[in-house]
Amino acid sequence: MGRVAIDAPVFVKSGIEVAPFFSSLLKSELLSSKTLYSPTTGGFTCHCEFETLMSCFADNKYGNIYTNHMDHDYKGLVSILKSKGYHCVVFHANYRDFYHRVNAYRRMGFDRYYSKEDFDIKRKVGHGLSDMDFFRQVTGKLKGVPQPYFAFMITLSGHDPFRIPQDLKNGLTKKVNGLHGRLADYLEAINYADRCLETYWRETEHERHNAITVVYGDHQGTSGEEDLKKLGFEIKDGLMAARYMYQIPIVVSAPYLEASFPKRRDMVGDQTDIAPPILDLLGIKCPPYMVGSSLFRSGSTGIGGSSDMIMLDDSRILSLAGDYCVDYKKMKVVEKGGYDDLLQEGKDILDLSDDVIFRRNPYSYTLH
Repeated sequence: MGRVAIDAPVFVKSGIEVAPFFSSLLKSELLSSKTLYSPTTGGFTCHCEFETLMSCFADNKYGNIYTNHMDHDYKGLVSILKSKGYHCVVFHANYRDFYHRVNAYRRMGFDRYYSKEDFDIKRKVGHGLSDMDFFRQVTGKLKGVPQPYFAFMITLSGHDPFRIPQDLKNGLTKKVNGLHGRLADYLEAINYADRCLETYWRETEHERHNAITVVYGDHQGTSGEEDLKKLGFEIKDGLMAARYMYQIPIVVSAPYLEASFPKRRDMVGDQTDIAPPILDLLGIKCPPYMVGSSLFRSGSTGIGGSSDMIMLDDSRILSLAGDYCVDYKKMKVVEKGGYDDLLQEGKDILDLSDDVIFRRNPYSYTLH
C-alpha cells in the first residue's frame, strides 16, 4: 500500500484520519500492527520486496540488491510455496526491467511477472497507473491464473511524487491548518490509496473469504524530522525520529482461519517477519535461513537502518554502530549491559543475511 503514515496525531486531534478504511482493518482482521518497521530509507523499494519475500535483511551496504546480488537462485517464500503447488505471480505496473526485476523475480521463483506492458494505463495517478484501475485489472487477470496461487501486488498511487488529480481528492488536508506542499500531497496520496483499497476489498469479498490477504506499507514516505513534527510526533533525538520514520503498518486477513488462530495486535517486528506468519497460517515449517520470526509469536524484534543497523523491541531502540540504546517508553538511556541481547541478535541477523546473499551454503535445509 505504498508509504503510510496512518497514526498521525495531528489528524487524530482534528478528528480526521488519513486512511480510515485501513484503520478499520487494523481493528478487525486476524493480525495487525502499526509497529512493523522497514529498514529501507530514501528509496530502494526492491530491498523491501526482498526482505518480505526472502525474510532476509538487505542492508544498504549491498547496494541495489536486485542489481548486484541476483546471480543465483534464492529459496524464500516464493520457492517454498511453489514446492507446495502454488502458482506464483507478481503484478507491478512499472517498466518491466526497472531495478532488473525480470531477473530478480525469476531468481526468487516467480512463474510470471505482469509489468506495465501488461496493463491498460487508463489514468496515471501518482507514480503510475491509478490504484483503482490497477486493482480491477489485477482482479481480472487473476481469474486466468491456476489455483492455488500466490499473487504479489505492488501499487503506485501512494508513491512519490504524490500528485493526485484534483477531482480525486476529498479535501482532506484543507481541513487542517498549516499543511501544504509535499507533506500535504503525501497525505492526499495515502488517502486516495486507502479509498482504492476499500473498493478492492469490497469487490473481492467472495474471493478473499478462502484466502490469506496481506496489506502493508513498504517504506517511509515523509521526508524526515520536520515532517514528523508537523504531523504531531514528539521528537527528542535521532533514534526516536528513526523509530517513527521506519514505522509501517500491516494487516493480515484470513477469514477462513480465524477460528484456528488467536487475533494479534501491535506486535513489534519488521519486513523480514512477514513471510513466517504466512507459512504459519499454511501449516508450513519456516526454514532456519529465514531471519524473521512469526508475528503470531511474542518477542519479535524490529529492524531499521540504512548506514546504521537499528534494533527495536517493545520498549528499547538500539543503534548498533553507535552502541547507544534508549528505552522509548521511559524516555531514558539504557546503560551498557542492558541491551546485550539486542546487540547480539542484530549481529546474528547480519551474519545470516550475508550467508544467504553471498551463497555461503545456508540452504542445507530440506523443505517438507
